[in-house]
Amino acid sequence: MAGDFLLNDVFYSLNSLGLVALMSDSLLHSSSRRWWVLVVMSITNLMLSLDATVINIALPRAQADLHFSAANRQWLITAYALAFGSLLLLGGRLSDHWGRKKVLILGLI
Repeated sequence: MAGDFLLNDVFYSLNSLGLVALMSDSLLHSSSRRWWVLVVMSITNLMLSLDATVINIALPRAQADLHFSAANRQWLITAYALAFGSLLLLGGRLSDHWGRKKVLILGLI
């Protein structure tokens, strides 16, 4: 990868200066992990945006079928956002208490 190539160049330049002892081996191997974290966060952001788009597209149809006003539609958007944020906070608290892996597996079930 291009990031590994750049990191190796930095490593060898620091080696020539005698500063290699300051760098750990985990720093050299953490660049691929950083890319995976970036990919996962990007997909998560895409899914959140897609969720908001689907809700906004479906709301006018739901408004017509359920016969409620535009002001009441705003209340529905607010309730959805409040429930979504509350569940995020609850999931974070549960993962702090039980462990991230257990809560992730529970959420995937």
